[in-house]
Amino acid sequence: MKGGQGESSQKNGAQIPAKAASRTLYTRGVKTLGPYVVTRALREGVVTTLSGVDRLTGLEAVLFLVRGDVLLPNLQHPMLLGYSDLGLWSDGMYAVSTLPPGSRPAVHPASVAVGVLEALAWLHARNLVHGGLTREQVWEVSGGVVVSGAALPWGALDGGYDAPEGGKSAAADLFALGRILEDLGEVPSGLSRLLASDPVTRGTALEALALQRSPALAMTVVLSPSDFPDKPAVTVPTEPAPTETARIEDRFEDDVPSMAESVEPASNVVVVTPSKPPSRDTPERPRIPYGWNDVKGSASAAPTKVDAPPAAPPPVDSPRSRAIRIGWEEDHSWRVVKEGAPPPAAQGRPPAWFLPAVIGGLALVVLALFLSLRSTSTACCTVLFTVDGDAKSAVVKVMRAPDGSGLEVGQRLGVIPGAIRFPNKSGAYRVRVTAPGYAAGELELRLPRDTRALVELKR
Repeated sequence: MKGGQGESSQKNGAQIPAKAASRTLYTRGVKTLGPYVVTRALREGVVTTLSGVDRLTGLEAVLFLVRGDVLLPNLQHPMLLGYSDLGLWSDGMYAVSTLPPGSRPAVHPASVAVGVLEALAWLHARNLVHGGLTREQVWEVSGGVVVSGAALPWGALDGGYDAPEGGKSAAADLFALGRILEDLGEVPSGLSRLLASDPVTRGTALEALALQRSPALAMTVVLSPSDFPDKPAVTVPTEPAPTETARIEDRFEDDVPSMAESVEPASNVVVVTPSKPPSRDTPERPRIPYGWNDVKGSASAAPTKVDAPPAAPPPVDSPRSRAIRIGWEEDHSWRVVKEGAPPPAAQGRPPAWFLPAVIGGLALVVLALFLSLRSTSTACCTVLFTVDGDAKSAVVKVMRAPDGSGLEVGQRLGVIPGAIRFPNKSGAYRVRVTAPGYAAGELELRLPRDTRALVELKR
């Protein structure tokens, strides 16, 4: 890691306390800070934000002057600009964040809202706050928005970015985002509550992010029970409880035995229980005389004849299967001296459904392979292009694509602004944007990471 004239320390992005500050480095006359040349001051305060250039690499960077020691967090999120260097100046420490090529101050409220909310949601989930979120900390890059200066010891912020309740908190970060969107000239739908004086009303970054990604969820957040009129309760009818008379009748029927059970039959007495007479509507079952089942065409079906299973084939008579016998002279009998080999086990035939099942399984495997081969050529990645300028439309062509993408140099992808689908092949793409009356420009995209691209056309 680079450093200035003083000593810098940072290992693997972990939080390491800086050593005591030595003398020198940044003054208003010199305009240098270690290996960095300061181009302009973005915001002054307890933490001063500067814009500079690395003299060794030529890359633009954001420098933060902190009075005293500082602990730098490890910011591993695509919407957060991490810290690449740490050094000493005359009054304390300075931290450096290198800007991606083509970065510029953010000006589009919609992309700023989504990008900053994703960054804040990641910070707040780890009990971190930004603390110094202003318009100078939001940058537009190819494919989205990045936020710089997170988790530094920020003090009070001028310009109305401090929350009414004071202090640094997750709710204060959301209030600062509302001020940024207000400064940009448009507060997206559902985010006006970020400017509420009550921190509870602002909600969380995850809730606000869900509203931006799925506007249908806004109804569940905005509406409250007071918005609905009171409705009378609906009474569900229940089965009426049995009356006392019905309970007595049931108990009486259980206690009184039937007539057939109460009479003790004598030797010459036959007790007959009368049955319920058939209804006139029910047709009487025809009476079938004895032996009628033997007559062809009888109304009652004869028992179905079941074919016996096929008998096993007779055992094969071979010399090995025969037992060896010898005659015994004493009693003229035959005795077995060697048993014959057992007959071979009959080989069972597979069931009738076995062969169709095997053929059907093979057909399904072939169909799955065919569909998987077809799916590899389908598009998976969509990039939303936005044109910044007076040009109403521009043509996008391929200049470089990964091997296996199926794209050729100079192949036309589509017309922007709008969404363009790329092949299902991840990697680095280089596209060329042309429009009548404007100079052609080229853009680097890395798929599937980049989902948005901002194109700036110049005459």
